[in-house]
Amino acid sequence: MFFRKKSKSPESMLQEAEEYFKKGEASTKLHDFSKAETWFRKCVSVLEPLKEEHGSRTIQRKLSHTYSMLSVLGLATADEKKRKEAALWAKKAVDIDEKLVEEAGTPDAYDCLATSYSNLGSATLDIMLCDKALQIWMKLQKEYPDNPLYARRVETQQYNNRQLLLKLL
Repeated sequence: MFFRKKSKSPESMLQEAEEYFKKGEASTKLHDFSKAETWFRKCVSVLEPLKEEHGSRTIQRKLSHTYSMLSVLGLATADEKKRKEAALWAKKAVDIDEKLVEEAGTPDAYDCLATSYSNLGSATLDIMLCDKALQIWMKLQKEYPDNPLYARRVETQQYNNRQLLLKLL
């Protein structure tokens, strides 16, 4: 007698991915970056097939956010291999976020795209990508002056851009 493995519902898979993501965030806060990377990779392993099958904005956004977290972890190390991997993760996040901005240009979508550009620029030492991130946040700050998040992001990106320029000189 053969038993077929029961496939999980998209909702249960998304919940499983969310649990992995939360464990990754907790490990990051505890500075256990190796364990955080493991949890975020597990999250990706659930979300990537789910995105191919269902592709909802929620799934795409969660996948992009997970790629961004993996990119940030790679940028936090001095290991050149991890930095190259960080660039690959950031590029995947940019690709998803660009599509999400095209579909529905919400402030949140633009904010996520700017974060992805910033991560990719930092990973590849490309000041033009970092400037793209800064321009998006400056536009959001101008359009939403009552939202202090965008002002902080502009300030942080300006600082990061100066630091990157110093590295390049």
